[in-house]
Amino acid sequence: MTNPPILTRMHLEKALTPEYLRILAIIRIALMSGATFFLIVVFFLYSMHTPDSPSNPDPHIMDVLSIAHAITAAFTISVAFFLSRLTLRKDRLIGQAAAQTSEQMASQALNLYRVSSLMFIATIEASAFFGIAICLNGVMNGTMVLYPIYWLNAASTGLLILIGYVTFPTRERVISTLEAAFIQ
Repeated sequence: MTNPPILTRMHLEKALTPEYLRILAIIRIALMSGATFFLIVVFFLYSMHTPDSPSNPDPHIMDVLSIAHAITAAFTISVAFFLSRLTLRKDRLIGQAAAQTSEQMASQALNLYRVSSLMFIATIEASAFFGIAICLNGVMNGTMVLYPIYWLNAASTGLLILIGYVTFPTRERVISTLEAAFIQ
């Protein structure tokens, strides 16, 4: 049985090129901006609402959807953190990096980070899109004008932006995450 190569911070720093970091940042920005632009469109549609339009919407369906969204958001955010940690496990790296050099192992660690980052933000984004779709439904049927409390469904988009910003892949954040997952 051969020993796996040793991975150090130096290997990770060398493997994390500016191009690779730029790709991580572009992917993160693209995923966050999709939900943000969709929410802007919903606000735009809301602003075009004419107060003379006759509607007496029943908020019952919005109540059910809002409760489902709250449960889904709590679940998906929890799952996002869990999947991210599950992907960044040392045994996954060692299993994939058998008989490789330390440089190849560092590259594989970066690939695991990319997969982890994508799963993390895409899972939270799913919840945000669900919340925005509920807002769109409320705008289209006139519920949002009468019951603006349903705009709280857009909070998951705010969480997406907040979590995406706090965990944005900077060089030091990526290195320290990989170091904590694979070296220590």
